[in-house]
Amino acid sequence: MAPFVYAMRYLLDKDHVIFVEEPEAHLHLDAQVIVTRALASLSRHCYVVITTHSITVIDEISNLLKLRNIPNDAKKRLGYEEWEGLSPENIGMFLFSEGNVQELEIYEDGIEENDLDKVIIEIANLHAKVEEGYEYTKKMHT
Repeated sequence: MAPFVYAMRYLLDKDHVIFVEEPEAHLHLDAQVIVTRALASLSRHCYVVITTHSITVIDEISNLLKLRNIPNDAKKRLGYEEWEGLSPENIGMFLFSEGNVQELEIYEDGIEENDLDKVIIEIANLHAKVEEGYEYTKKMHT
């Protein structure tokens, strides 16, 4: 987190873009939430572009969208800061699948459930393909 904090304070402004590939890599789910919140905070100072395969990261972005519309005392009770929250017009989310790109719908009350399901299905399909390949290889060697 130290590089993000340093960049936020001293290096970045609205003309800068920071790219972060797989910010969730090697992190516990709780840490993924913290990193997502930090990147959302960073987006107040510059453009932030991330790639992710983490439902936890996507879900936290959805939470941050909802937070924008709840009172500050409720945010505090949930463990968030008063300034935390994202606006749908500041977010673009895209699903890349088998050579196709689809823009997901972003609303004030979060990411459309159908679009989240598409991401979950995409990840589940990858798991199923690996499982199928594993079982096939296992049969061939027995």
